[in-house]
Amino acid sequence: MNTELAMTWAVPEANVAPGLPAQIEGLTRADFDAYGELLPDTSFSIRSGGVGKGASGAGATLVMVLERVINDTASLIAVGVALRHIIERIRAKRGSDPIVTDPVTLAALAVAGADDTIRERLAGCVFRQTLPLTVSLEQSVGTDDRDVWVSCFANYDVGFVVAIFISPSGLVLGTSIVPSRRGIQDGEYRERTPAEIAAWNQRAG
Repeated sequence: MNTELAMTWAVPEANVAPGLPAQIEGLTRADFDAYGELLPDTSFSIRSGGVGKGASGAGATLVMVLERVINDTASLIAVGVALRHIIERIRAKRGSDPIVTDPVTLAALAVAGADDTIRERLAGCVFRQTLPLTVSLEQSVGTDDRDVWVSCFANYDVGFVVAIFISPSGLVLGTSIVPSRRGIQDGEYRERTPAEIAAWNQRAG
């Protein structure tokens, strides 16, 4: 089983029509070899893409296929840290950040960009989904940094959800930890009272 990740950078129109060239700064074969040191057992390629809203601009999408499944938050954090290093290297060459709409890629960037307190709370959580909050991708309108996305992680044993709010360029905008109504409270599994939920939220904040 493989995991596909993707990030798109804006490129001049002339560079992508009629097809992607062999040399796009920061996205060359030599670059891929260097990125492979950060993400071992990964194949890198590029495909045409778009960035922005409405009449989106031309873009080049960096596609990374990991020869493994990311099935825990620790692995997701490790991949996200590597992705952030790749973004830094490409930013140094291109002077711009990517636009990301792939749910797993955004989740990896989210957990890697969260602070240590949030990372500690992610232990025992499972990744549920990444969603756009301010735009509907079903309408094919695109996304940019005016939008907010959220990656959600659930701890079913204790009973809480970690939400990490993130821009499509990968900047963590905020976090929230919300308890479920039923969960482990004071060492036992039961329904939490409104006062306990309020106190729980106060501690989490």
